[in-house]
Amino acid sequence: MKKIAIVLLAVFVLFSLAGCASDGGNGGGSPAATERLVIYNWADYIDEGDNESGRPGLIAAFEQYYFEQTGVRISVEYNTFETNEEMVTKAMVSDTEMDLICPSEYTIQKLLINGMLREINFDNIENSANINTDILDTISEVFGEIEGNDGTKYDMTKYMVPYLWGTLGILYNTEVVTEEDLAHGYGLLWNEGNNPKLNGKILMKDSVRDSYVAVVLYAKEQGLLPEKYDALSIQDLINSVNKELLAVAESLLLKQSGLLYGYEVDFGRDDMVKGNAYVDLAWSGDAIYAIESGLEEDVYLDYFVPEIGGNIWFDGWVIPKKVKNLRAAEMFINFMCDPVNAIYNMTYIGYTSAVDKEVLMENEEVLEILEYYEYDPEEYFSDPIRYPEITENMGVMKDFGKEADAVIMMWESIKPYKTTELGIILGVIIGAVALAAGIYFAVNRLKMRPRRVK
Repeated sequence: MKKIAIVLLAVFVLFSLAGCASDGGNGGGSPAATERLVIYNWADYIDEGDNESGRPGLIAAFEQYYFEQTGVRISVEYNTFETNEEMVTKAMVSDTEMDLICPSEYTIQKLLINGMLREINFDNIENSANINTDILDTISEVFGEIEGNDGTKYDMTKYMVPYLWGTLGILYNTEVVTEEDLAHGYGLLWNEGNNPKLNGKILMKDSVRDSYVAVVLYAKEQGLLPEKYDALSIQDLINSVNKELLAVAESLLLKQSGLLYGYEVDFGRDDMVKGNAYVDLAWSGDAIYAIESGLEEDVYLDYFVPEIGGNIWFDGWVIPKKVKNLRAAEMFINFMCDPVNAIYNMTYIGYTSAVDKEVLMENEEVLEILEYYEYDPEEYFSDPIRYPEITENMGVMKDFGKEADAVIMMWESIKPYKTTELGIILGVIIGAVALAAGIYFAVNRLKMRPRRVK
């Protein structure tokens, strides 16, 4: 048994080392580092540098910047999460060390309600003046008066520095999806145009909040909402939830399940470029990344938000009350709000920085960087996918509060298996363990065979 344990341990150590190596060079820092900054952010959500030019990623660049500013070496421990729900669990029900986290606005609301966040001292983050005021106004309008569980009133703009923003819409293959298909809006995700090429080629988000937006707006398009909900604004509709609406959502998601290629969080853009799927409920930043990557492979993709409306979202930096390195957390936020760092981030990951585009357009180094990466600055800043208009038919997600558990139960009931990176990694590990154990037993069976006497 000890030998089996050693084999299994070796396999797990191997995969643990592989996981560390896949950090993209974001962790580490100088061996002589005397400080540490622990960050939690979305996967594939920060510039990791340019190997061709030798430019370091923003994590490594910040470590150098911090040393230059303070004379102190720092090591950034950069961790990622797949969903807001995963992140909030780490923050609320565990002793996970966190100095800085980057959730979406409705998750920040939940953290504020539970008294988990520290008010930001903007005097220490001078580059926060670069943030688009329209974004701040929208956040203030929706989250300007949050009441905590203890009765405390919160204004989210005092606790959050916007990082990236965009829309939720539909990414599609222009050579497969027809104009008739597009006319159905969210119905494209249900193949309302009866395009036979789309069956089994549609992706949905492995995120209850994003998929809920899509299904209730699809129900509105199709006239399937109970009458009292049909008159609601997009803002109110995507944030309304009760047994009646959940029953509608569940039935429509079940109807859709037979058409799907799967549910995804991080893999959709790659599946679209590879031709594994032709339609994807996507975030605008992933759509931009996929469209640009597709051109290199002669795969032609496009993106739209259906006419009926949709979701506009904002992810932002917040500092937990349990922060251990406040100075570094504030300096990192300030570093990320610098126009040059913001444009490196945008050109690498595809998502739109909350730094005002006017600030970016007036910066000569920013324009040089865009030209280096073969972007036309005028086209870049006028792209409606990258810079959507914030209109009344674009709603912002809010915390579901006490109804959240019912929504999650509905979601789990229609989706027996989640297509997530974690599931794939676990599958690989289990397969490797089974293979190692199988080899061990096979070798031992061979050893136990009677040998032929010569």
